Amino acid sequence: MPVLYASAESRLAWLKIAHTTGLGRRAVRLVPVDAAGRPDAARMRELHDADIAAGRLPFLLVGTAGTTGGGTVDPLPRPADLAAGRSLHFHVDAAWASAVALSDRLRPLLAGVERADRVTVDPHKWLSAPMGAGAAAPDSLQLLAEGPPFTGQPTALRVPHTTGIPQVSRDVSPHDTTL
Repeated sequence: MPVLYASAESRLAWLKIAHTTGLGRRAVRLVPVDAAGRPDAARMRELHDADIAAGRLPFLLVGTAGTTGGGTVDPLPRPADLAAGRSLHFHVDAAWASAVALSDRLRPLLAGVERADRVTVDPHKWLSAPMGAGAAAPDSLQLLAEGPPFTGQPTALRVPHTTGIPQVSRDVSPHDTTL
């Protein structure tokens, strides 16, 4: 079973994403946080080791740049190091705090985001854009075309040749754009 790791303070959207993509909510490992609201790196390593020992397939570590509850930004170099050291894809959920990149004074809060394999941005949070203006920015469009970094699952992310827009497809055929 593929599994992913996110802070217990991250957006609950990760549970919905896992459910919608067919992984199931049990695939999400919510890593406990310290008193400052940041993920406990030692606990994340323990969870990862236990998943490997149980034969699960860890594939993703999510860093959070701005929690919904308090705006806490993970120290992104730490999860980036963990992801690199454990061969996990590193995603930064900057839906809440991505706009701080526009501020010379606040930009250092996002140090480490450049190491992400992909980043979520939601301009509607601080930039007065319409609600549907969110985006995920992969480091490569080819990555989207290839789908998840594991095999044998009932769903896949594909880029249809006709539209070029990524779609979650129940069939692994690149021509099927059904949700």
